[in-house]
Amino acid sequence: MKIQETQRTAQIIQREFGNENFVDTVMQLSVTNDMYIHIETFAGGVVFSPQTEYRHRPHYAYMSEMIEIRRKLIESGEPQISVILPEPRTDTNILAFAKHIHTDTHANVAILYIFTPLYPVASTVSILRTQLLYITIISLLLAFAISFYLSRRITRPIRGITSSARKFAEGNYDVSFAGGNYTEIKELASTLTYAASRLEKTEAMQKDLMANVSHDLRTPLTMVKSYAEMIRDISGDNPKKRDAHLNVIIEEADRLNLLVSDILMLSRAQSGFLPLVMLPFNVKNAISNLLQSYELYCEREGYTITLLCDDDLAVTADQEKIKQVISNLLNNALKYCGDDKHVIISARRVVASGSHLDASTAGLNASQNVGSNAGLNAGTNADTGTNTVTGVNTASSSKVRFEVIDHGVGIPESEIQKIWERYQKAGANHVRTATGTGLGLSIVKEILVLHNARFGVKSKPGEGSTFWFEL
Repeated sequence: MKIQETQRTAQIIQREFGNENFVDTVMQLSVTNDMYIHIETFAGGVVFSPQTEYRHRPHYAYMSEMIEIRRKLIESGEPQISVILPEPRTDTNILAFAKHIHTDTHANVAILYIFTPLYPVASTVSILRTQLLYITIISLLLAFAISFYLSRRITRPIRGITSSARKFAEGNYDVSFAGGNYTEIKELASTLTYAASRLEKTEAMQKDLMANVSHDLRTPLTMVKSYAEMIRDISGDNPKKRDAHLNVIIEEADRLNLLVSDILMLSRAQSGFLPLVMLPFNVKNAISNLLQSYELYCEREGYTITLLCDDDLAVTADQEKIKQVISNLLNNALKYCGDDKHVIISARRVVASGSHLDASTAGLNASQNVGSNAGLNAGTNADTGTNTVTGVNTASSSKVRFEVIDHGVGIPESEIQKIWERYQKAGANHVRTATGTGLGLSIVKEILVLHNARFGVKSKPGEGSTFWFEL
């Protein structure tokens, strides 16, 4: 440090050499830094010395040191040199520094000598070492206390989350996760709380599904067994009764097959393993082919189905899946169509998505991810409970809007948001058809979500319902 200080002083003297205030600057540097400064020419002329500036020369006169350092400077050939020399008079060492200096024009060239004592620092080092030891101990204690406090503050909510997670893992979904004071932990807690609520709902739906499937399976199985026993014990030799009983067995077997198929279809759709074959097809031809299978049923039960569709209307979608959607909506309409027993199927071109929606449609939002379409959001809007819109808004200049309309009992406002769930029936006033499993609207929803289609229902109690979707 002394060497660096001496070199900085020499640079200042070099910079000021030849200036008007040169002597005052050197005097100030000598007093401030406790240095003996002497400047002389190569011929021995004194440029600056404490004696020449009316300052008493200190008790050490560096004449012999100047001769030694001058010799070493000349022998080294360097512009400057610094050496440590013993000082027998004060029993200390001195730092001797010599440097060639000159003005900018090199008109004046001189040798700068700087001598500064190197005082003993052993006692200072001992004091500093002791102080540093105390400071280190105090700093470590403070650091430990602060880190202990912060770690407790950070880990307390994590321990709480861990405890709640254990209860959560044991099947207790009615747990809350506290997040503490840190944003990341708060987000983790809110995410786990949301996951717990969703798992609780999923488990409830699973139990509901198992109960409903078990009930739906038990009824046809019981009937199949009962009628088989009747054929064995009673009507085996009576062709008329035997045929009637066999027809019941066949119908219930068909119902069982339909139920299993619907459950498989719904499961594959929700898990993302339902492939779509997207091809263009004529809408009217597809619906007309579908309605042929309803002719005998409508004739027997007195229903009327009206199709309103242009001949040249076409869409690009999975034809079989869309026919299943229309079939499920039609079965639903036949259950609730009312006294007129009239159902209307309409397909028409609309200019843009959402052009037929009420301006007041807003409110309840719901989203779900479906299988391989993870990230596809299905939103639900409702105004007064009489109209729901579900699906994804996709910009399009032309779409085809399908509607299945009945004039039956309608859907109560309290139940309209639940109709897309499994085994949901709007009220108890419905007719049990030979087909139908309670999964129809759930399958409709999953297929339309896979098609990225908008869909919904308009309904008013006592006036009927209109189920619609757009492709």
